[in-house]
Amino acid sequence: MSNKRIDSVVTCVLPERSMFGFATRQLITDLETYCRELDFNVEFCKSIPCLIFKVSSARSRITIFVYPGNLNPVVASLPKFIIKVVIVLVFRFLHAVGKKIILYVYDFPIEQNLFTWSNLRYEKLSRIVEKMLLDTVDVLLVFNELMASYISRRYNIRRDKFVLFEVLDYGTNIEIINMNRNSSTGNEVRIICASNFSNPRVSRIVKEFVMRCREASHDNQVLFYIVGKGGSKLLDIALPNVVAFEEMDPEELEKRMYLQCRFGLVLKISQYNEFSSTSKFSSYVHAGLPVVVPEEYVYLSGLVKKYRIGIVFKDCLDLINKLKMLTQEEYTKLSANVKRLGAKIRQGYFFKKALLQAFKLLHQKVS
Repeated sequence: MSNKRIDSVVTCVLPERSMFGFATRQLITDLETYCRELDFNVEFCKSIPCLIFKVSSARSRITIFVYPGNLNPVVASLPKFIIKVVIVLVFRFLHAVGKKIILYVYDFPIEQNLFTWSNLRYEKLSRIVEKMLLDTVDVLLVFNELMASYISRRYNIRRDKFVLFEVLDYGTNIEIINMNRNSSTGNEVRIICASNFSNPRVSRIVKEFVMRCREASHDNQVLFYIVGKGGSKLLDIALPNVVAFEEMDPEELEKRMYLQCRFGLVLKISQYNEFSSTSKFSSYVHAGLPVVVPEEYVYLSGLVKKYRIGIVFKDCLDLINKLKMLTQEEYTKLSANVKRLGAKIRQGYFFKKALLQAFKLLHQKVS
């Protein structure tokens, strides 16, 4: 992957970590590490003027941005719409004079707002900003085919501008804890669900799920660890199958919580989830924790099946039955597969692989 001729002309521009929550801060830390390993120039920007200056003054022929970290297209007012349009016009000018732009997309905030909250005040103006930016860049790195196809159709963007990176690389700076877990056979099965429970939709779906699982499991052998912002207030009544904790940083989460659990749970909160892999999924895999995910979550359940790293279930009863039937040998195989995939995401395998494809695309366009 390392190629001095290519690496010497690449700059990765990242937003300042202090501007974001735990998940995005971890993403920025990981990307910085991977880019420095590849001998790229790495620059940080906290403000819009700084961003414009860094892009304009960079000698690199290729610039990598993270989206929406460097420029969130969501418009909160008319003056901010004008500012964002001016920024994109600067990008277009730089592109016109020979700069190549790669956009690493970890979120589409317009879609996220619409799928989660069903409205966005300045949606039309926000979409103008987003379309202008996506039209300007040379390569878009996105999670999966669904995201690529959806955005390509909505904004009439050529499909050959997209490169899929499939899984979110994670945890390059987080210490790996050697965890030897037993199978669920004859023991209490602890399943962790890490999320932001201050979001009413997340809170409602998780609450309904653990209550249904309580009804499906009469012997109380499946225990849920709920961890995240608002987690301690998730339930208004005490349930014997739930233990709740407030938000923890990624390293503390792995050391204090994952060590005690046998599986990590990811539920589908909205249709938007099909567009991306969550940081908690990568966090579980990083820690060697097999994943349980509902089959309705098509994207993540596909990853679980492809890499054989967990259990895909239809409903709570199906999950309880599969956990009861799981043997020590089967759990050991799942754990081994998770550890192999975890080693890849710690090393930035999926990001680096996608970048190599992006460089090939840029080379083809020049040729």
